[in-house]
Amino acid sequence: MAEENTRRLSVRFNQLFATFHRRGTPEQTSAEIANGVGATLARAVAPEEVEKIRRGERDSDWTDLTDVLEAVAQHFGVPAVYLTGTGEAVESIDVTLRLIMAARDGEVEGISLRGDEFDPNDLAGILLKLGSPLDLS
Repeated sequence: MAEENTRRLSVRFNQLFATFHRRGTPEQTSAEIANGVGATLARAVAPEEVEKIRRGERDSDWTDLTDVLEAVAQHFGVPAVYLTGTGEAVESIDVTLRLIMAARDGEVEGISLRGDEFDPNDLAGILLKLGSPLDLS
């Protein structure tokens, strides 16, 4: 079931809001995101459009928003495929985002990784052993 939810645009979109804010501070507002995305696209993006995506009203009809979704991904610093794609790449990014949240909420101050290969599942296991509140579902 987690896989189905991850594929829905609104779930992925909201995951970005939930992930990218400092511990103890609120998520960015839809108006803040709309302003940032509008600046990137050099045109107005209504906060109401951001809200529609967040509520799931555009889950099955988003192809006309590709430029907006790509700008949102850029705003949050994630690959655009997270919002516009499906499959393994989306799942991998989603796991990484949940790890970031777990590290933030677990008050992890830093993680240093070495080598060419990074497996988010290995890091998840390490964070669990450290007692981080990790929920990958």
